Amino acid sequence: MVNDGIVIKEQIKKIEKNLSQLNKKIAETSDVLDKLKQDYANVVSMKSNTEISKSYLNEAKTQINKTDILANAETTNKLIDGFAKSVLDVQNKLIYMSNFLENFRTQRTYKIKDEKKIFRFLSGFLEGFSEVYYFKPEFIGIVNLNELATAVKGTKDGPLIKIAYEQIPTLINYAYAKQLKNFVLESHNLKMVFNKDFVVKISADNEMIKKIDRIAKECSIEQVN
Repeated sequence: MVNDGIVIKEQIKKIEKNLSQLNKKIAETSDVLDKLKQDYANVVSMKSNTEISKSYLNEAKTQINKTDILANAETTNKLIDGFAKSVLDVQNKLIYMSNFLENFRTQRTYKIKDEKKIFRFLSGFLEGFSEVYYFKPEFIGIVNLNELATAVKGTKDGPLIKIAYEQIPTLINYAYAKQLKNFVLESHNLKMVFNKDFVVKISADNEMIKKIDRIAKECSIEQVN
């Protein structure tokens, strides 16, 4: 009997590889579509000129029939029509895949563009979750922990600072004022890593991540990945 772990690992590896390749191809397609938009603008200009200038009309007729532009345009239309139908079918399958795979997500990164929303966002899922949290800077020694503990009415616990839920806003304001980056705030199985520009990476169980996603949407906060 084949080991389940091996089978799942290979399946995930293959899916990840295919999606990565697909993303690159879609990016390339976007470039092509941008060029088609430019071509469209040129055709609009040509049409306008042919309506006001007979000599331009005659010249356009001569030049167009010296090239394969008509055959290429016809082929492109057929290809795009078929591609559009295929994309619709694939899109439905991707939605199914994404919905299933999201059931296993335990990490998400959020970018809080409006820093005034950060505490509304955090309180949406932290309130009632835990009364105590632990703070840890990225590098020990870059901040005076005793000073920080006093400022946030917390307790120094080795390389950590133990704080109450109510003191989280004070802690975050203090940390960003000191220009700390990659500082951690955690409790139980919830971990938040704060980076510069109010980018927060959160690790938690899947149900909590889904809850945070809903709150982020309500607060108009961007999901980075």
